[in-house]
Amino acid sequence: MYRINPIAVFLGPTLSHAEARDILEAEYYPPAGMGDIYRAMADGVQTILLIDGVFHQAPSVWHRELLDAMAEGITLIGASSMGALRAAELYPFGMLGHGQVFAWYRDGKIEGDDEVALVHGTQDEGFLPISEPLVNIRYTLQQGVRDGTLTHADARELAAYAQGLYYPQRSFDALLDSPLARAWTRDRRDALAQYLCAHRVDLKRQDAISALRYCQQQTATSGAGRPATPPPAPSITRMKWELVPALYGQLLTTQGRISGDELLQHARMDERLVSTLRETLTRRCFLLEWARQNAITCPQAHLRAFTELWEREHGVDPQGNWLRANGLLQGTYHRLLAELALADWITQQGPASFISQPEALAEWDDADDSCFILEWARQNGVSCPPDWLVAYAQSRQETGQAGPAGAIADAALVAWIIEQGPEYFGIVWSLDVALVRELQITGIAAQMAAYIASRAAGARNADGIAAPATINEREQAHV
Repeated sequence: MYRINPIAVFLGPTLSHAEARDILEAEYYPPAGMGDIYRAMADGVQTILLIDGVFHQAPSVWHRELLDAMAEGITLIGASSMGALRAAELYPFGMLGHGQVFAWYRDGKIEGDDEVALVHGTQDEGFLPISEPLVNIRYTLQQGVRDGTLTHADARELAAYAQGLYYPQRSFDALLDSPLARAWTRDRRDALAQYLCAHRVDLKRQDAISALRYCQQQTATSGAGRPATPPPAPSITRMKWELVPALYGQLLTTQGRISGDELLQHARMDERLVSTLRETLTRRCFLLEWARQNAITCPQAHLRAFTELWEREHGVDPQGNWLRANGLLQGTYHRLLAELALADWITQQGPASFISQPEALAEWDDADDSCFILEWARQNGVSCPPDWLVAYAQSRQETGQAGPAGAIADAALVAWIIEQGPEYFGIVWSLDVALVRELQITGIAAQMAAYIASRAAGARNADGIAAPATINEREQAHV
């Protein structure tokens, strides 16, 4: 269904896509902006080479999405431009940096993101450069010192002058208008002009070519990327950001791409579905929280059996088409399956296998997770507000569901906890995220996405409006 190249490259003004394809066979995208890494991840790529990114006039690529890509087992390489900047910031976390510009950022020799910024034409115009990146000017001046054309002091002063200019105004010609150059003799200024014309160095281009060759060599020797492995349970910090990949992630359909946010908005239109899933997902959250607090883990044998049964029943294919159609990456998929398997195993074992107070089990059958919610409440000192208990008991009597006072109190506590939701008790959780993930892992997301995409395609055909051909068709400054 989908033919996906395992390598994605974000490239724009630094080098043309045609030149890059002569070096490395990959899927080429325009310069990356906020959320574009998530959209590329949806294609099932194994390696992402980030070279160019949007800058100044649009939100730049997030650090968070780069970290999420690495957490999913994707090899992430940065070089030349925005890629070098992000790699220098994230190399302690596993992002690979390549080239001279990266080394300068990493070693603190340069700092500002404007060092690699330039103004250029649109993508249709081939990203024709209008200004010169400061890193190119710095490197060319250093070469001038090595060649004996400039002194160290001259090079430092000219570089400082260029740095003081607003980045759209930087150029090699602008150096000739510097106070230093204007103080020289005409012959010396002409000599500098001739040198800059003949020996200027496009360092960003050199680094980009080198990074592409590096990827090509790595692909030839060891294959593209690292195999995705299930990541550890998400930390609180990562869980706070889970909404970002859930909503920015993409579901691939035969009609086009659908974002997680579009899926969520469509699902919210079905109030009955949302209401039902809210209770189911809330209960599961408290069950898993109880398991975490008590270090309860799922046996590997049960996880394997559960996974095999799940994939058979849901038609999960080894090529990953099912995952991409549902907007899931391998790491997220395995984590969600592990949570489902753990909840399934705990409920199969029943409360008597874990809870040491048999009298607490009288009201609930073995398949009910309410006992585990009550145990979580007991362990965390959570009790039901008196007014809620009174109202709940009265409603039970009115509907003919009266029972022992203890059982009613327990039922009231469970109902109150579910009503408040995990976030009320300080558990980092989001109904939106849980809802999207549930639709994805059950395969319902792909069905919804196909419906949304088909309706959107019909609307476009009716209006005569074509869908964008690329991830982000923007005309602005890039780095």
